[in-house]
Amino acid sequence: MYWFIIIALIVLLLCWLLVVPVVLEVDTCVPFASMRWGKFAGAVIWYDEAWRFSFRMFFFKKTMPFSEMKRRPGKAAKSTHKKARPAKKNNLKKIVAIIKACEVKEWRLAIDTGDFTLNGQLYALNFIPLFYHHLSINFTGENYAYLKLQHQPWKIVYALLH
Repeated sequence: MYWFIIIALIVLLLCWLLVVPVVLEVDTCVPFASMRWGKFAGAVIWYDEAWRFSFRMFFFKKTMPFSEMKRRPGKAAKSTHKKARPAKKNNLKKIVAIIKACEVKEWRLAIDTGDFTLNGQLYALNFIPLFYHHLSINFTGENYAYLKLQHQPWKIVYALLH
């Protein structure tokens, strides 16, 4: 009887992991990128005097600058040549299905080309309803991008299996 409860809890945990969203956030105004999988896992890259990396999973947390990350010496590559297989078309369909399943939660883009004439020609894009409050063509020298994407892991699995 106890094994049934343990198996049921493991199945419920796996189902919950498939439903919890994965959020990717990139901001170029403040050099920052993060990826979170619910409340229990995440990774962050940011810049303050040096590029830093932070990783968190459950109760484990590690933060370090990139300068402390050392590469392991790689093994010498074997020179055996294998026949190159042609890429399957199904892989491209799966990649497109994964990208289509992604939701854009928020995005902002500010552009100053440095050319007043070109900025003036592009300025009308600010008032298109699709870009309103998201795109800013400006004359102030301000350039930045912000993107927040959300993805459900079960949609990735569905796209890979379908």
